[in-house]
Amino acid sequence: MLALLMLSAAINYIDRGCLPITAQVLSEELSISVEQIGWLFSAFFWSYVSFRVMAGWLANRYNALLLGVGYYFWSTVTLLTAFANTFATLLVLCVLLGIGESLAFPAYSKIIINTCAADRRGLPDAFMDSALKITPALGMLLGGLLLVKAGWQGLFFLLGLCGMAWLVSWSMLQNAFADLGGIVAPFVTGLMVFKNRIVLFDFLLGFCRCRNWCGFLSLSYATSYTTSSPAVLCR
Repeated sequence: MLALLMLSAAINYIDRGCLPITAQVLSEELSISVEQIGWLFSAFFWSYVSFRVMAGWLANRYNALLLGVGYYFWSTVTLLTAFANTFATLLVLCVLLGIGESLAFPAYSKIIINTCAADRRGLPDAFMDSALKITPALGMLLGGLLLVKAGWQGLFFLLGLCGMAWLVSWSMLQNAFADLGGIVAPFVTGLMVFKNRIVLFDFLLGFCRCRNWCGFLSLSYATSYTTSSPAVLCR
């Protein structure tokens, strides 16, 4: 199960990294401006962030089923991106990709809690975090190689198919999760979370350090920066 979760997280990051990898090619072939590329990058993150709270609520209700549904949704969106031919279509697909991928990490947390005792969650969590650290680098490398070999349409199509293949393996484990009661935690509302000073401090610390923001900013724009002149990017 842990191996499948790690693979899922890896594909999650590779899928979201496809647009930065193909941005220069899309700009040339579909006549998309630099400003519109920026809109595409931000559209994913706005929908991703906006839907995360709802995703957490859904994870509490549907557990492992949510991951399968979310995975099918964002893999389908990735596959359909191969057929996009306008800026408006790409913008809608980026929004939908953000919604679909926002379901993943709340589902991961819920599955680990329900399958691991409290004193055994550190190792699975560490493996998941390690997968997330190495995947962006490997994703950029593999994505670039696929882009050269198959073109941008082929890249999105192949990654969409990979997601569907992962779902086959995951569906085989659904029966194992069907009757999984897990560890029953006390019901916690958003208001109760903000009343807890430790949790609130951790939330604010994670927000203010901006690690994810800086990482995703680099992930989104590094490829475009290295394939375009700084004068074009900053105009």
